[in-house]
This record gives sequence, C-alpha cells and structure tokens, in this order.
Amino acid sequence: MCFYGSNIKKTVSFEDYLALSISDDYKCEFVNGELIIMPPASGFHALITIFIYDF
Repeated sequence: MCFYGSNIKKTVSFEDYLALSISDDYKCEFVNGELIIMPPASGFHALITIFIYDF
C-alpha cells in the first residue's frame, strides 16, 4: 500500500496501518495518520557504516 514517490495523500487509522501488508523492500513510518516512505540507504550511507564498523 506504500508507493514510493507518490503524491497521493490519504490518512489511515493506526489499526489499518497495522493491518497493511507492507513489503520488506520499503520502510514506512506512521505519522499523524499518514504513511511516510523512507528512502533507501545510499552508497554513501554504506561507506559511513563501514567506517563506523572498522573504527
């Protein structure tokens, strides 16, 4: 039910949010009745993760 880059705004209840079958490919947050899709991690994010791990 999450669409990346969609400009359609629709509010849902928390119960509806819990009932959604959201793909593992997307990370969504529920904020004030709106589903916010989190962008995927970038290559720069991966470099920072490696740096922190090696530190």
